[in-house]
Amino acid sequence: MKDPVGVLFANLPGSGTWASSFWGRLVEDCVWDEQAFWELHAALISLAQLHKGLVSIDRTTAQAVCTIQSRVLGCLASHRDPNDVFEITNLSDERLQDFVERFEHAVLSVFSGEVLPESSYALRSPL
Repeated sequence: MKDPVGVLFANLPGSGTWASSFWGRLVEDCVWDEQAFWELHAALISLAQLHKGLVSIDRTTAQAVCTIQSRVLGCLASHRDPNDVFEITNLSDERLQDFVERFEHAVLSVFSGEVLPESSYALRSPL
């Protein structure tokens, strides 16, 4: 498995690999890159497991997670806005919603330390 902190920070602008990261592909190409998504998802779940039982997580990690969450949710809002030109065309709205559910739960897991079992989801991780 890839280093979860490295994967997380690769998804931030300024990273040398941002353009090929999940968020980079979403913003630049309007593509929900499933492989890159699952890599980010796995990193978030790993961070959740690392932080389980801790009272808090460091601000740098929290800021990175919140920045990515905010920007991805902004892209989703733009996708759903009929007056916006941004459109994610490689997934149906139903499949996109399944990915959004996984993304939201993974982000929340980083802060709570609680990870739902894979069997809780219709959309299963291939990793």
